[in-house]
Amino acid sequence: MTSLPPSPPLDFYFAGRSPEEPFDPVDYYRTLWQQAGDLARVPAIDHAPHHIVLAVHPDHVAEVLRSDNDTFRKELARTHGLAPMLGEGSLLCLEGEAWSEERQQQQPAFARPKLEDHIALLRRESEALAQRWEQAAEAGREVDAEDELEVLLVRITSQLFLGLDLDEDRSRALVAAFEAFTEPPPAPMIDPDSLDPELPREQREAAVQKIQDDYRQGLQNKAAEARQLAQRVLREALDANPPGLLGSLLCVESRDDPQRPLDRVVTLLYTGYETCAKALPKTLAHVARDLRLRHALEQEADIPPPPSGPRSAPFSEQLLLETLRLDPPVWTFSRWAQRDTEIGGYEIPEGTLIVLSPFLTHRHPGFWADPESFDPGRFGSEGLGAEDSAKDTAAAVPEQATTHRHAYFPFGGGRHHCLGRALASLEAAEILTALAARLRWSLAPGSSPARHTEGVTLGPGHSIRLRLQRRHPQQESSEG
Repeated sequence: MTSLPPSPPLDFYFAGRSPEEPFDPVDYYRTLWQQAGDLARVPAIDHAPHHIVLAVHPDHVAEVLRSDNDTFRKELARTHGLAPMLGEGSLLCLEGEAWSEERQQQQPAFARPKLEDHIALLRRESEALAQRWEQAAEAGREVDAEDELEVLLVRITSQLFLGLDLDEDRSRALVAAFEAFTEPPPAPMIDPDSLDPELPREQREAAVQKIQDDYRQGLQNKAAEARQLAQRVLREALDANPPGLLGSLLCVESRDDPQRPLDRVVTLLYTGYETCAKALPKTLAHVARDLRLRHALEQEADIPPPPSGPRSAPFSEQLLLETLRLDPPVWTFSRWAQRDTEIGGYEIPEGTLIVLSPFLTHRHPGFWADPESFDPGRFGSEGLGAEDSAKDTAAAVPEQATTHRHAYFPFGGGRHHCLGRALASLEAAEILTALAARLRWSLAPGSSPARHTEGVTLGPGHSIRLRLQRRHPQQESSEG
């Protein structure tokens, strides 16, 4: 063990920037990586309560995600507002034995064979969306891809997990609750040296700390309000005890936490819709801009699906994988060091916050050729569902894409990898092929797949509005 990881000067990011310029956390961490390397320490003011270290190299990511639970823990979920939104009993906020118990209860429902039993639901809802978009094409109306897909995926998730067919108003109310959580105001990043120079240094640092504490408290208050809204919408589902895929789970109360069933429901709905709701609008935008992608997707969509069971849609899955590489919805997550340890030969003191960023690691030039380009072909033909039984999400990455298992982790990794990856694969296959079988689309002016920071998630930088054209205008739509 040698020393702490390298750190750039305190003003490495803010020097030369206007105080009015919005703070971009993605750009901040990218700049830190570029200036200090694959394991970089955030420069801190004097008397900072702990170190913050960014780990980008896949070797370092593997050390953190594969570590035993006594070394790195995910307790940051509480401080970033997940608990006020999803509940203290949410799977995303639990640790230790409580996490293992909750994970064991939920995991069987997310197995791909279990989800495939409900493929008719995914196909029916996807076809209904395609028919609505055909009507919009006939009327010459543009559609907001993110808005439409959010409502669709909340409907799918609520039916799948609750057996509850939410109408459009309630679906939009749930989306509003989740978006209130994932779209906080920009985080304040203030250099103490930019404050009144006549104030003692300690007072300036205390003023910065108070601003940041007030910001975090505001986030927690906003998350709690969003949770209350989600509870009101979902209360009828719990009261009715619908026979959904997880109906039995909804009735299982923890010995220590009677609130756990509601926490479970809110978490399932949030995580069940979030990945595809953020990723698929960007996928549609990439397809709109590249004729080769459109032709490949249409060829796949024109193959009739089997009477039952999932369709074979490897290219649709490749499109999703590449979208998640460039713009993983959860662009960063963190772990706390519970004891003195090391990463990559550098000292990591107890209490250090380790920041992992799929957004940056997925762009590491040592593991990805031409990392900024959108190239679904780098994922071969197996797709996301090929390794559903794998212990680690990275096992689903074909060897030709990257030679390191932890160079790709949009669903996390290790024992905490996201349960929803198989569901995302099935949703993407059904939605993309349903749309491509009936429609062609182009980007309306002002639309772009550029990413935008939304708190813990990345969404489109601008509204992705699509201009639609029916592929087969000589045929009447089925509802006509």
